[in-house]
Amino acid sequence: MNSRISLALCLLASVLTLSACGSSDDDTTTQPKSDVPTTLTDDVRVRGVAPDDTTTVFIFDMATQQDQLDANKVSQIDEVDVRGSFNGWSKNNSFVMTQSQTDEGIWYLSLPSKLVAIPGNSGQPEFKFVVTGTVDGTAAKEAWLNMSTTTPEEYITGGGDRNHIVVYPGDDMAQINANRVIANTVKLLADFDLNNEEDKHKIANFRQVPGTSKLFRSYHPFKKSRSQYDTEDTRVALVQQYMEQNGVQSVITLYKDETATLDASKNETISAYHQAIIDGGHNLYLPEADYNTVYFASDSAKFGGWIKQVVEFIISDSNQAPFEIHCRLGTDRTGVFSAVIASLMGASWNDIVSDYQSSNNMAIKEFRDYKLLKYSFEKMLQVDLDDSSVNLQQAMSQYLISNSYLTQAQIDALQAKLK
Repeated sequence: MNSRISLALCLLASVLTLSACGSSDDDTTTQPKSDVPTTLTDDVRVRGVAPDDTTTVFIFDMATQQDQLDANKVSQIDEVDVRGSFNGWSKNNSFVMTQSQTDEGIWYLSLPSKLVAIPGNSGQPEFKFVVTGTVDGTAAKEAWLNMSTTTPEEYITGGGDRNHIVVYPGDDMAQINANRVIANTVKLLADFDLNNEEDKHKIANFRQVPGTSKLFRSYHPFKKSRSQYDTEDTRVALVQQYMEQNGVQSVITLYKDETATLDASKNETISAYHQAIIDGGHNLYLPEADYNTVYFASDSAKFGGWIKQVVEFIISDSNQAPFEIHCRLGTDRTGVFSAVIASLMGASWNDIVSDYQSSNNMAIKEFRDYKLLKYSFEKMLQVDLDDSSVNLQQAMSQYLISNSYLTQAQIDALQAKLK
C-alpha cells in the first residue's frame, strides 16, 4: 500500500516537474521593443524633446501634458504636431507626430537637428505642441497647449511668449538663464530716471542707427501697443519729442498706414510735427513687412524688394534727412532693417548686435537675443558671422548688387545721405 502511494507520488511529482518546465518555456513572453526613437527618461518627458547634435526627437507625453489637455477641454486626440521657430509657427505635415504603438500616451517626431536649430526670440529654437481632436465638445478642432506645470522653468522662454526651448549639448545654459531674467523684467515708469536722457531714450527705444548720423530708430510715434504698462504714454510722447528735437524730416513706417485708426480710448494722437511730414508726402509705408520674412526668409526676393524700396526712399531728392524708422515696437522689422542699413554704412557686427539688443532696455517683456538677427543675416549672406575675417559691409553690398536689388551708385548715395 505504502509502496503504491510512494510510486503515485513520484509519478505526480514527475508530471508536475515536466509541466512546470514546459510552462516556463511556453509562457516566457518578450516585451515588444519600444518604437520611440529615444529613451523615455523623466527629463525627456517633461522637456518634450531629446536633442543632440545630429537628431532632435520631440516627445509628447499625455501624462505630463494632462493639465494642459484638461485646461483646453481636450477629450479626444486625433493628431499632435509641433510648431515653432523652425517652421514659422505654422502647420507643416513634416512636423506631425507619430503615435507610439508600444508606449501608451506617447507621440514622437524625429528630425535632423539642422532642421530644428533655428532660433526664436530667446536665441534658442522654440516650440509648442498643437493637438487636433475633440476640443470643448467640437470635433477636428485645434488646441495650442501652453506650458505644463511639469515643464522645468529653465526650459521655458521668458517674457510673454512662454514656449518650450530646445537646448543642445554645448549651449550656454548660464546665458539662457540670464536671458530669461531679462525677458521677465518689467520696469514701471518709477523705475526710470526721467531726468536722465539715457533712461528716457531707453523708454522710447529711440536712438541713432550705428554707422549713421542721420538715421534714427524708435518705437511707433503714435500707436500704443503696450498700454498695459504705465510707461506707454510717456514712451510715445518721448518718441514724438525726440523726432522734433532731432529735426527728423522723413519717416519710414515698416507697417501699414494707421493714421485713420487712432484709438481714442488710448488717447492716441499724431503730433503736429509728424503730421506735417505725412502731409508733405515724406512718410514711406511698407504694409506687408512682417516678422517671419525679415528673420526666416531674409534671402527672399520679397525682403530684397523691401530693402530696395527703403533705400530708394532715402536717396530720393524728394526726401530730406534726418530720417526716422519704426514698426510697432521698433524691435523686429526695425531691428533687421536698421542692421542692414548699418552694415552698408560700415558699422561693425558687434556694434550692430549691441544696437539690436538695446531694445530689451524698454523692459516690456519683449526680449530678443542677437542669435535671431544672426540667423537672418547668415541665411541672407551665406557667411559665418563668427568668422572675424568676414567683411560685413562688403558681403551685404555684394549680396544686394548681385541680386539686382541695389546698384553700387545707390549704395554710395545712401552712404552720402546718412553719414
